[in-house]
Amino acid sequence: MWTPIVLLCLTTNLTDCLAIGGPAAASKEACMESAQEVGIPYLNKKYPLKVVRSYRCIMAPRNYKKENANYKSRPEQIAKRVARNKARRMATKAGLVKKGDGKDVDHKNGNPLDNRKSNLRVQKASTNRSFPRNKKAGKA
Repeated sequence: MWTPIVLLCLTTNLTDCLAIGGPAAASKEACMESAQEVGIPYLNKKYPLKVVRSYRCIMAPRNYKKENANYKSRPEQIAKRVARNKARRMATKAGLVKKGDGKDVDHKNGNPLDNRKSNLRVQKASTNRSFPRNKKAGKA
């Protein structure tokens, strides 16, 4: 996520300045647009005696603890991870893959809970991870 930072100054030179963050944006371009279209006019109205000197967009640090708590620890995500690990163990026992070989066990229909032998295949990791993750993409 990108966060716009607007620099407000009491004078026209860069002394007595205040940095104010704005709402987060998904891309740097969206962040810059947000700062130009929303942030600067809002701040000029809110702080009429100050002068907006500049604005920048910075990348906000990721909060991995929060991500893990909100997503990776959900019961459905745990079940999918367990099923993917089980598929890998099945392929290892069958001699199809081994640790460090650069191969993934691919679920043909994209459902990691479906571990039927007919639904599993071994692919290079780069091939298996290259399709877009959206509803229209599907899997070949």
